[in-house]
Amino acid sequence: MEIEKGYNKQVEKQRVSYLDNLRVLAELAVIMIHASAQNWNLLSPNTLAWNVFNITDGLSRFAVPIFFAISGILFLDPKREVSRKKLYSKNLFHLVTAYAAWSLFYALLYGVRYGWSRPEILHAWLVGPYHFWFLHVMFGFYLLVPLLRNMAVSMKWVKRILLLLFLGSGITYVSHDTGWQYLVYSLDLGFYFFLGYYLHSVELSVSQQHICYGIGIIGAVLTILLTVIISTWNGEPNGMFLEYLSFNVMMEFLGVFTFGKYQLSKFHSPSIKKRVGILSDLCFGVYLIHVVILDALHIVGITTLWIHPIVGITVVFVFTSVSSFFASWILHKIPVVKQYFV
Repeated sequence: MEIEKGYNKQVEKQRVSYLDNLRVLAELAVIMIHASAQNWNLLSPNTLAWNVFNITDGLSRFAVPIFFAISGILFLDPKREVSRKKLYSKNLFHLVTAYAAWSLFYALLYGVRYGWSRPEILHAWLVGPYHFWFLHVMFGFYLLVPLLRNMAVSMKWVKRILLLLFLGSGITYVSHDTGWQYLVYSLDLGFYFFLGYYLHSVELSVSQQHICYGIGIIGAVLTILLTVIISTWNGEPNGMFLEYLSFNVMMEFLGVFTFGKYQLSKFHSPSIKKRVGILSDLCFGVYLIHVVILDALHIVGITTLWIHPIVGITVVFVFTSVSSFFASWILHKIPVVKQYFV
């Protein structure tokens, strides 16, 4: 989902190992979010199952902010050459071809399953499945990369942009049900786009790192508890504190990003780093595929509620993760598919 792809000798020296670690971790968290969401909205906040899924969902909310932080690092770092030709003819084109192919696949799949008409299938193809909102936002970021790079001319300007995005996103967060969904997402994720580059560029002392870990833990706990409180108060599930620019998710993101940068790859050997790099390159394919696996499990009756919720969410998450990475690995073995569709 970011600029840097393909684990080979030419790019190995350019790779930042902690970004590979964070990308894989974030992809697994995305799968956990979607697995948790299967029945989260359908259950009462007073049930054990809802609380289990709320915990697994709340602990995974850093996922999308991490992806945009990684993209910000790869796009905005002046040490990395990002030519317009490569950006538009390779990166953006790859995004468009993958979107067109997989959106058509999902549209046909759901069209057959639910008996949709041709206009309904065409509409579904253009809009994409629910998790493709991420690609909608990414199209805009790809188009704006040259402008965004010029804006990030210095850390002084990056700080100013972060402040403006934070204030703007805070306003839209307070009134997030305005109908301007993608504007809200763009402001939210634009904040993480620049924040990722900033955090990548500065070095924290050990004590500052520990403070960030503490902030992250508190943020994760608050995400879970505040969602329980507001959902119980309303008598139904409420995801207000699951929004990406809620203060608790920001705290969670800060802890995870800091941990990934300074600790996650601390004891990795070169061989492990290489394997993680390979998994990292499979993540875009996993993102595209994993919903198919979740749907297939649902069709055969294996959902997060098919047995005790703790066992159910574990089985669904593990099977979907392993199957999605394996399927992405298989597809990467086909040159044309690897180049244009995963």
